[in-house]
Amino acid sequence: MFDPDTPTDDGECVCEPDRAIQRLGNMRTLYANVVSRFVADSAGNFARLSAAVAANDRQVINQTAHSLRGLAAMCGATGVVTILGELEAAGTTEDNDEIVELHERLKRAMTRTQQALSPYLQPTERGP
Repeated sequence: MFDPDTPTDDGECVCEPDRAIQRLGNMRTLYANVVSRFVADSAGNFARLSAAVAANDRQVINQTAHSLRGLAAMCGATGVVTILGELEAAGTTEDNDEIVELHERLKRAMTRTQQALSPYLQPTERGP
């Protein structure tokens, strides 16, 4: 079974759902709503971010990374939060290669994160 707290090959922890649930007062239903919103919003935000990276639009990169980072943090998606923070910082430089590399890392991290968070979309009495 996939363990969201196990570091990936690149050393990044995918997410820490238990900590996020604790921050929300152990309200699993609320957490499920947060995760649902993250999953629903991330597809559009990632597409917007991808277009901005392709167009080298630093303003949109920063705005979109910042928005997505907030939702990811609420879910405990630590790997995504880290990469988005790096992407925000890179968006203030002229290093397009770094932005492209971070975008690729983010794509992989988003896939792993959505896989890790999928059990939390439908909470049970005891949780996943």
